[in-house]
Amino acid sequence: MILFAPALNGVGLHQVSERGGAPTPVTSLDAARLEEGHSFPRFLPDGRHFVFFARSARPENSGIKLGSLDQPQTSFLLRADTNAEYSAAGYLIFMRGEKILAQRFEAEARSIRGDPVTLAERGNRIIAAYYSPLSVGADKWLIYQSAGNPHTQLVWLDRNGKQLSPVGTPGYFRWLNLAPNGAQVVLERFEPQKVGNDIWSFDLLRETFARLTSDANSNLFPHWSPDGKHIFFGSNREGFWAIWKKGVNGSDDNEELVFKGEARAIFLNDWSGDGKYIVYMKPDEKTASDLWLLPLSGDRQPKPYLATQFAEQWGKVSPDGRWLVYQSNESDRNEIYVQSFPEPGRKVIVSKGGGLLPRWRRDGRELYYIAPDDKLMAVSVETGANVAVGTPVALFDVGSYGRRNNRYVYDVSADGQKILLLRPLEDATTRPLTLVQNWTELLKK
Repeated sequence: MILFAPALNGVGLHQVSERGGAPTPVTSLDAARLEEGHSFPRFLPDGRHFVFFARSARPENSGIKLGSLDQPQTSFLLRADTNAEYSAAGYLIFMRGEKILAQRFEAEARSIRGDPVTLAERGNRIIAAYYSPLSVGADKWLIYQSAGNPHTQLVWLDRNGKQLSPVGTPGYFRWLNLAPNGAQVVLERFEPQKVGNDIWSFDLLRETFARLTSDANSNLFPHWSPDGKHIFFGSNREGFWAIWKKGVNGSDDNEELVFKGEARAIFLNDWSGDGKYIVYMKPDEKTASDLWLLPLSGDRQPKPYLATQFAEQWGKVSPDGRWLVYQSNESDRNEIYVQSFPEPGRKVIVSKGGGLLPRWRRDGRELYYIAPDDKLMAVSVETGANVAVGTPVALFDVGSYGRRNNRYVYDVSADGQKILLLRPLEDATTRPLTLVQNWTELLKK
């Protein structure tokens, strides 16, 4: 029997025989704990029970749970920020914050004993995937990747990838979005001390940073209002993911709850240039990830835009408000598509050979996306009553940081001649692994 997670968000674990057949659910999300997804299953020695990572909108409810092929009930074992690996020495190895911990776990009794012990102070974890690259072999071997330097630097590049100038000072930035006037950029900054994110802005003219959110939870995916006076962003500060609004630039800086959906996880994608719609993603156990619209006038009732058995993500409205670009895996890999908006209709494929994280140029005459080989691609486009797209052209390699974190780490100037990029100070993919022999000796210290 094979256990797997069909998607990171919105679904429990599924099982399928090694001989093939139709997958069936084996765990379901616990609504009372505001769970958003189950992932990283690991079988215990009896071949019937397993541990897995459960992610919740409340960080204190995220952690390692115990499941069984024989019954649907699951039980919470311990708080964690990543997957857990089981060792035959009788321990679960996992991460909290940056620490790699070992927790005594009796597999036969399926119970925790004692307190966790620190094995390493700074392990690496892929925050967007809630995953730590580590492995353990009984009482003999522990191998893991250290944290290294997680900071990124904002830089301006030309269309050939030549660096024009650095912007500001480095920080743990993981998302960016240029203001409509091109004078500011809003950023998502990871805060390790609270295991979450806050939103900052950077004034490109005055070269000053300003913190826009400051609370104990995560604030994600900031987008500018069409007039540049507000930002919309996602936050789980109330114990559920919702869309919030905040004034900037000296306007009303109060934070206002704009929309709380019925789903436990919704993720902001765009705010249309005419101010009429918010586009957001909503995971669903039956239809993967869907695109929904929230009208900002009238009855303000959300409605599905695309809800298929495939994963539609990162919808962006064209500057003329008549088309939506998005990524979908309907062809068994992610490609970029354009479809009529606000009602779906005629659909045109934009990418060639795969694509992620699309953006429009501000005049609507060009589209951009990240290819599977991490090249930034540019595609000429004409919109109106119909849409016509050109042949994708590779500009330069932007690195794997955005793809690995499923985050927008680039934006484009209004004329398309400059690209603002978050560039890691260190390439995590080349970071060495640490091998610890007889790792259980660390438990005695």
